[in-house]
Amino acid sequence: MNRLLLAFAVVSVVVLSGCATPIPKQEFNAEASAHIQKVALTRYEEQKEIGVVVVAHAGASFGLIGAVIAATDMNNKTTKLTAALDVGKLQPANTFNDKLQTALTAQGYAITTVGLGREATESDVKAKLAALGTKDASLIVRSDAGYVAAGSSSDYLPSVNARAELLDVKGDKVLYREFFAYGFNGQAAKDTVNLPAAPECRFPDFDALLSQPDLARQCLATGVDAVAQAIANDLKR
Repeated sequence: MNRLLLAFAVVSVVVLSGCATPIPKQEFNAEASAHIQKVALTRYEEQKEIGVVVVAHAGASFGLIGAVIAATDMNNKTTKLTAALDVGKLQPANTFNDKLQTALTAQGYAITTVGLGREATESDVKAKLAALGTKDASLIVRSDAGYVAAGSSSDYLPSVNARAELLDVKGDKVLYREFFAYGFNGQAAKDTVNLPAAPECRFPDFDALLSQPDLARQCLATGVDAVAQAIANDLKR
């Protein structure tokens, strides 16, 4: 399984099953954060693929060999869907970044973007932010877009996930933290902000998904916009 699909699979499994020790949320305090003007915003590079994940894949029930079969199947589906939807036309990460930056700027924030690779580690992020000049806070947020099915015979739903975290100027205090899931979401409402996809964005099987690229692309684009706007709405003052 390639790194992108593995990362997307991990995100999807977390959304489905939840964490044993959930990372605590932090509501944004607009009054206490009135002084924040200059914000460093992470900007992760574009996805190379549109991941396809079947969380409870039938093959995974048959030990190591079954797990390899499941991973190969999801990898093949990822390759096919990526070609059908055309990442260059969709650009989910860039669209998300642009939407969020535009919305925050409209709310009065002065945004400086910090470019990061898709595989940037936590230490990479901290180093980049620490090297940045004057700022009042740092907003770390990364989105992942793809399609997820709960099981081998389940419907395929668009999935746009994001974790947003606003840190103080020193990077020591969390001023805001929230988790968002558009479309596919198996986690309790208390653990994530669930943004439902339209009924037409539910595909009965992979062939149906693959045969409707325009609709599949639009469903993801809608989710990207919705999650970016939801984060911006949370940070209104």
